[in-house]
Amino acid sequence: MKIKKIFLSLSIVIAILNYKILKITEFKKMNFVIRKTLKAFIILSVIVMNIKISSLQNSFIGKEIELESVEVQILQSPIPIKESSSIKDKSQEIEYIEEETETDTDTEENTKEEANIDQEDLYWLAHVIGAENGNMSYRCQLYTGLVVVNRKEDLDFPNTIKDVVFADGQYAVVANGTIYSEPSEETWQIAKDILLEKTERIPEDVVYQAMFVQGSGVFANVDGNYFCYK
Repeated sequence: MKIKKIFLSLSIVIAILNYKILKITEFKKMNFVIRKTLKAFIILSVIVMNIKISSLQNSFIGKEIELESVEVQILQSPIPIKESSSIKDKSQEIEYIEEETETDTDTEENTKEEANIDQEDLYWLAHVIGAENGNMSYRCQLYTGLVVVNRKEDLDFPNTIKDVVFADGQYAVVANGTIYSEPSEETWQIAKDILLEKTERIPEDVVYQAMFVQGSGVFANVDGNYFCYK
């Protein structure tokens, strides 16, 4: 719109100048033919100038429209937003805190559960498992500890783990002193899991464990150890 006004103003100025030229005294004194010729020339020059001005005007208007179109396209185009490294760092920090919180929660729950374990039961269960079969497989150690727990619950045996272990003639490891050997970390964990009832169970009447068959039948033979029914 500003360009249109500028060109219109130029056209008006040129027209006024032409009119002034035609009115001057010297021009009036000229020969009639010369005056007519000069007047026609001035009018023609005005027409040509207006045509050129109009052409330039259209050209500028076209450029202006193109610029406006480009501006619209720029405004409508989505601007990609790069995720800053600080945002990524914050996200990773939050994930780490969440994982750490979950780990802390699990640790607290495990600590609370272990606090409910009878420490004397844990001590003697881990020691008898380690002394009897600490060098055997996980399953063999587990079944050894479960037999001890089954005996504790059975009316024909003592009602504490320590008394089950130290009952006369029951466990050779008591007689030879290996019952006092320090159990491995794995054996301690097996004993904890048994007391927390986190392991598989065996039938309640499986109360014998030895290198030979006894009782009413064999429940399982693991690493040369027979786990037998009452």
